[in-house]
Amino acid sequence: MMQHLGRWISSTFFILSVSLLGVVMFDEQAGPIVFSCLQPWLAICVAITPDAWQTQRNIPLGLIFLFSGMTVYSILGGFACVMIWAAVRRWKNRATT
Repeated sequence: MMQHLGRWISSTFFILSVSLLGVVMFDEQAGPIVFSCLQPWLAICVAITPDAWQTQRNIPLGLIFLFSGMTVYSILGGFACVMIWAAVRRWKNRATT
């Protein structure tokens, strides 16, 4: 169990690091892709944020939405990677015995 948790944390960190690095390095090209992928998360953030905070050009709030969305998606991606890895390992052990 602890091995899976460690792999989940490390894969989540790797996915988050690569995605943040990609957004920083390829800002102009990555912007439309990131915002289209994060559209469901941004809708949730807008729904729970008070209207007084949602002023135009509120850059810190936008960055919080972006970073939290990328973090949540990285956690889900890391979980999927660990589950796929565990299933493949189980299938490989079952095929060899």
